[in-house]
Amino acid sequence: MGKISVIIRNRNEEAYIGMAIQSVIEKFKDPEIIIIDNQSTDESMKVVSLFDRHNITKYSLNGNYTPGKALNFGVEKASNDTILILSAHSQITT
Repeated sequence: MGKISVIIRNRNEEAYIGMAIQSVIEKFKDPEIIIIDNQSTDESMKVVSLFDRHNITKYSLNGNYTPGKALNFGVEKASNDTILILSAHSQITT
């Protein structure tokens, strides 16, 4: 498989988003990770910042968020032809 862009939608997933990102990093070689945040009020974006040495881009839709808009926005920002959409509370296990 060639390069992959992974879009992760997030809202207050502090307990899980780090595991989601780590699973992507472990599964794919040099993935592009796009985080779309829906005005989180917890520390989830601080957790995302722990992975800043990886190819992660963060966006906040600030009041203009719906799940569909978030996914479409992420796809527009993706630079690779292969795109994976992953929920922030999910992990890749295989």
